[in-house]
Amino acid sequence: MPELNVCAAGSLLGAALHEGVSFPVGKVDELHMYPMSFQEFLFALGEQKLADFLEDYHNEGINLFRSFGCAQ
Repeated sequence: MPELNVCAAGSLLGAALHEGVSFPVGKVDELHMYPMSFQEFLFALGEQKLADFLEDYHNEGINLFRSFGCAQ
C-alpha cells in the first residue's frame, strides 16, 4: 500500500478556555474513518476487474450453496 499523507492542525485555545475539557475552537470538521473492506482495497489499487470477478464469484457460490441446502 502506498504511503498516505496526513495533515492535521489544531489549537490549544479550547483546552486553555475550558479547563478539563479539550475541544478545538473555530470550524470543526469531523470525519469518522473505518478500515477498508477487501473490495475497497482492490478498488484503491485499481483492481476493479478483480473486485467485480470476486463479487460475481461470491454471489454465484452463495446461490449454489442455497440450492444445495434446499436439496438436503
